[in-house]
Amino acid sequence: VAVALTLLGGVAFVMAIFYLVNHRDQDMQLYAWEAVSCTISIFVSILLFHGLLGINEMVAHEIVHKHLLTPRLAHIAVHVGQVVLLFATMQYVIFVCSSKVEAALRATRAAQSRRSEMLAGAGETLGLGTEECLEEMPAERRQELVSWMVLVAHMTSFAVIHAGASMQHWVLHLIPLGRVMGPVVSMIATLVVLALLACLFRASDLLRHRVADESDEVVEIWDEFVEEAENEIASLALSFLIVQSIRYLISGHLPHPEGSDEPLSNSLICAELLLGVGAAVAAV
Repeated sequence: VAVALTLLGGVAFVMAIFYLVNHRDQDMQLYAWEAVSCTISIFVSILLFHGLLGINEMVAHEIVHKHLLTPRLAHIAVHVGQVVLLFATMQYVIFVCSSKVEAALRATRAAQSRRSEMLAGAGETLGLGTEECLEEMPAERRQELVSWMVLVAHMTSFAVIHAGASMQHWVLHLIPLGRVMGPVVSMIATLVVLALLACLFRASDLLRHRVADESDEVVEIWDEFVEEAENEIASLALSFLIVQSIRYLISGHLPHPEGSDEPLSNSLICAELLLGVGAAVAAV
C-alpha cells in the first residue's frame, strides 16, 4: 500500500508540475519555473558538496598523516578552507553571470533605441508588445544568474554548516559539560562562524568596489546578487547551528554535523519539545 501511494503521489506531483508550467497565466508559469529551477539547483548542490566531502577526508587524512594537526583540528581546517574556496568561487560565478546580464541589457537598450528612431521617423511610437519581446533576453540571463547563484550559495552554506558543526564537536571535546551548559558552550562555535562570515562578507564587499568602478552597472548587479547569496548563506548556516544546540539541550547529545541522530536514541517527549520550539519560532 505504501509503495502504491508513493507511486500515485509521484505521478500526481509530475502532472501538477506540467499543469503549472503550462498555465495560461504567465506569472504562474514564471513562478513554477523558478520553483523547479531552485529545487534542481539545491539538489545538485547537495550532490556536488557530498562529492567534495570525499576530497576533504583525503586532505584531512594527509594532514593527520604528516602530524601537522590532530584529526579534529585537521577536519576543521579543511572545512574552513573549503568555505573560503567556495565563497571565492561564488563571487567569480556571480560576476561572470552579472556581466552576461549587463551585456544583454545593453543589447536590449540598443535595439529599443534603434526601433524608437525608426518609428519616430515614420511618425509612430514603440508598442508595449515590442518592448515585452525585447525584454525576454535580459529575463533569460537574469534567470540564469539566479540559478547559478542558488547553486553556489547552497554549496557554500553546506560548507559553512560542516565547518561550524565540526567546531561544535571540537569545543565540547575540549570542554566536556553537562546537558545544561553543553548547549551554551556549543554556541561558541556559532559565534565563531558568525565572525568568520562577517569578515568574509566585508572583505568581498571591499574587494568588489576596489577592482571595479562603482558606477558600472555590472557592479550594481554583482552587488545585488552577491548580497542576496550572502544572506542565504548566513541564514541557512546560523539557523542550522542554533538548531543543533537546541537539539543538544533537548536530547542531551549533539547530533552529527549533517543533522542525523542515532536511531531510537530520542524519546517521544524530545520530539514533542522540538516540535514546540519550532512552532514557537514560527509564531514569532
